[in-house]
Amino acid sequence: MEESSERTNRNSAIASATSIEGIANIPQLSNDLRSTNVDLHYPALQRLLIAVAMDPQNIQIVKQQDIIGILSNFLVSEVRPEIQELSNAIIGMLGVHGRHRRKHSRASASGLALVQIILNSDEILSRQGTEALCKLIVVDEQIRDAMLSKRFVDLVLETLTDQKSIKKQTSSSEQEQEQEEESEPIFVKVGLLTVVQKLAEEIENPIILGDLIPILEEIKKNGEKEMIKKARTILGSLQQQGITAPQSNESNENDEKIRQLEETNRRQEETIRKLDEEKEREKIEKDENRKKI
Repeated sequence: MEESSERTNRNSAIASATSIEGIANIPQLSNDLRSTNVDLHYPALQRLLIAVAMDPQNIQIVKQQDIIGILSNFLVSEVRPEIQELSNAIIGMLGVHGRHRRKHSRASASGLALVQIILNSDEILSRQGTEALCKLIVVDEQIRDAMLSKRFVDLVLETLTDQKSIKKQTSSSEQEQEQEEESEPIFVKVGLLTVVQKLAEEIENPIILGDLIPILEEIKKNGEKEMIKKARTILGSLQQQGITAPQSNESNENDEKIRQLEETNRRQEETIRKLDEEKEREKIEKDENRKKI
């Protein structure tokens, strides 16, 4: 019943796309988005996205209706994915209007947009996104520099690391049950590794990729065949450039303790040396005084 209602609402939104007036009645759309009737949200978001894309002047009305504040309610994790995605798309559309961004910012946005395609659960789209981003990395220096970021590296780390089982409590029964988050498909992980490989090949001394070395070593030992091949290639490229994994906090603490101990020993040796020199001077003075007597 719910699926049928949603399908009807979607068809209604598409049909009304032929009427600019139907699309651009933003005050009414804002009311629909504020409504407790969740069936109104999806078609309202569709119309709002079309309205903003078709006529930038509608943004003025969007500001008056505090649409950003409304959309923020749809960005929480409990909301249905398609509602989240439409809200993100509208916010992204609003963000590009009236803003003259630097090349690096535009390149970063372009690269991350393709990364989202790579993360798609549709294998064909994911592989096409990988191929497109790798081509851009080769031909566009701004894209290369933008992708070599902590944000991208952290995303790769999160995706390559399988999620552990987590416990959730159901609202209906008060009992705890095990729920395991789905791991990303292998083709998604391979796609991200392909991008990392291309960055390692095209950029001189990509130090930040060293953060991936521990997970790459783990993949080389226990990963899927296609991932193992990628991991070995990346590790080989990083090794050739002298890039190593960053030291852990524990290792850094041990190094600091050793440094402090060495500094303490040096000071003690310096103190002992000065005392010995002082004793030697006193002895020489005594000997000279005896000779005078």
